[in-house]
Amino acid sequence: MTTESDDLRIAELREHGEQALADAISCYQDRLLRIIDLRLAPQLSGRVDAADVLQEVFLEARKRLPRFLRDASVPVFVWLRGVVLDTLVHVHR
Repeated sequence: MTTESDDLRIAELREHGEQALADAISCYQDRLLRIIDLRLAPQLSGRVDAADVLQEVFLEARKRLPRFLRDASVPVFVWLRGVVLDTLVHVHR
């Protein structure tokens, strides 16, 4: 279920694509970085920076954006959180 503000953000993503995605990630940056910091393995935290992971998240989200926009049944933040978690799995490998 999405809220009115989520509907607006999804409309922006449909209209402006990559730029709106960058804006969304910027808007949620603090929360996403907190998730990355909490879930990044201590063995990697010295070699991998949370900001670098967030850049990888942007690249992955850009690939997944068309599929997300086809359905868009969850809020943008929830979708981005999923991309973060998937990216962290990749980073840990």
